[in-house]
Amino acid sequence: MTCTAPGTHPLPPAAPAPAEPKHRAPRTSVRRPASAVARFHMSRKAIDRSVEVFTGWSDRKCIQHFAKICWGSHTLVSCPLCGTSDEHYWHEKEQRWKCNHCRKQFSVTSKTVFANRRLPWQKLLAATHLWACGAAGQPASELRRMLSLGGYNTAFTLISKLREGLSRGFNTGLISGLVEMDAAHAAGRRASEKRGSPQNYRVNDPEEAKDAALLTTTAKAKKRYAEKQAAIAAGGIVHPEHGNVFPDGRRMVFALRRRSGAKGKGALVTRVGWAPRSTPAAIARWSSSLMAFGVHLQQPAGGVVVLRSGL
Repeated sequence: MTCTAPGTHPLPPAAPAPAEPKHRAPRTSVRRPASAVARFHMSRKAIDRSVEVFTGWSDRKCIQHFAKICWGSHTLVSCPLCGTSDEHYWHEKEQRWKCNHCRKQFSVTSKTVFANRRLPWQKLLAATHLWACGAAGQPASELRRMLSLGGYNTAFTLISKLREGLSRGFNTGLISGLVEMDAAHAAGRRASEKRGSPQNYRVNDPEEAKDAALLTTTAKAKKRYAEKQAAIAAGGIVHPEHGNVFPDGRRMVFALRRRSGAKGKGALVTRVGWAPRSTPAAIARWSSSLMAFGVHLQQPAGGVVVLRSGL
């Protein structure tokens, strides 16, 4: 018991001693080295032109740029009407060529998706550049705001033409050299069956729900095994790794790529196709129509098909 004199106040309690700081172990940070593709995209080599460059070009320079993309030159061009490659006569006023063989006029956009275009050349190049540089394309509303296009339909039609042009020039011509191939499954329920139903769709049939509730774990396994055997008897294909039976609408999407040979540059040419199954016969039948030289197939233990092209 503490006694204090009259008129005085008790002393405040002593402050607790400061706690010693806890020393935590330093965190171990794992820094993964960047891949060659990532280093290329982060370098200056991945940037060749910008939208500002296209906006400063004249109409003739834009036409020459399109001609170099289409024919490799703006002087020796190919007539899209008769196919004659020559130094055709150039009309400066009309910005067209006159074929020396069929005597007809054509432009750099004749027989293309940009035929009868109304947009200026600068906006057409800028829109193509922005759409190609986008990781997932470019939305029509954003393209309309950035380039000050007339309406949404103009931007939407332009993007649709770009996609159509990409599909037109795709899977054309033969490839050779060092070629590699990859495949992926494109199977599942048909789109018409999934439309209008939630993802976790279940049949709300009271009779089926009652029968399923009465089944034990062993009975359910036997039922799945019986369904699998029936699907195999009907001609179903079994996955070599997982053991499940592929659906009837199963497809294999193949990608055939010619490697550039330079580290980090990626593929030069890509071809895409599909087949019902990934057998050596199906792959040889599909790849023989796209490759210029002989194809050799090897199938090691594991079911992986390796494709090699002769040089």
